[in-house]
Formats: sequence, structure tokens, C-alpha cells
Amino acid sequence: MGEDTASGGPVPPPTGLNTPQNIKRLKFVVAGLGALMVLGFLVVAVTIANRASRLGSEDRVAAPTGGRFGVSEIGVAPGERIREIVPLDGDRLAVHIASEGGEMILILHARSGQELGRIHLVPRSGFAARE
Repeated sequence: MGEDTASGGPVPPPTGLNTPQNIKRLKFVVAGLGALMVLGFLVVAVTIANRASRLGSEDRVAAPTGGRFGVSEIGVAPGERIREIVPLDGDRLAVHIASEGGEMILILHARSGQELGRIHLVPRSGFAARE
């Protein structure tokens, strides 16, 4: 084949794991693992960026510690009565309250009792008046 420059003799062919085919395979494996690492870092970076951009955009209410429901106080004025409580999606409740002055629906966070919204029901005409 070729000559060894140090001793002037012929260079023996590569044997064992040092063959050109194995070196070629090793290059593909190293390139593939490097690409996999880059892809993994990109996924982590995109996930962090997405979560950071949504941080604070949702109105989250902290649940009581200890994993229990806890005690919540919801103010109901004298003369008001609760007609119905309906669970909504997530941790929200709709509470239908009636009084002499009108009716309303309170949207509450079920765990904390925090009022998330209030809908006043107003009749459009005498025909839509309360019972």
C-alpha cells in the first residue's frame, strides 16, 4: 500500500475499530448526537420563553395551604337570598342572588371565595319582571 515515513516500510492496513467504515459511522453518530443536543436546548429555550411570556397574564388565586378547602366568607346583604349555586369550569362558582332591588349572578373562585365578577340582571320591560 503506502510507505511508513518513519521507518521507510509499508504501512499496514487499518484493523479492528480503526477502519474507514467505522470512522465514517462514528462521524455520523457524533453529528447526530450533536444535532439532538442542539434540538433539546432549543426546545428548553422555547418552553422557557413561552412560559415567561404568559407569566402574570392569568388571574391566579393562591389555594389555601395544606391542601384543604379552607373557610371563605361571601357577603350577602340583609334581604338577599341565594337562589342557586352552579359550579363552572375550573375552580369557579356562579351564585344566583335575589333581593327586592333585583337579581345578580356572582362569579366566585371556589377555593378562596374571591369575587371574580358580578352580573346584574336588569329587566327590559314589565313583562320580564321577577316572580
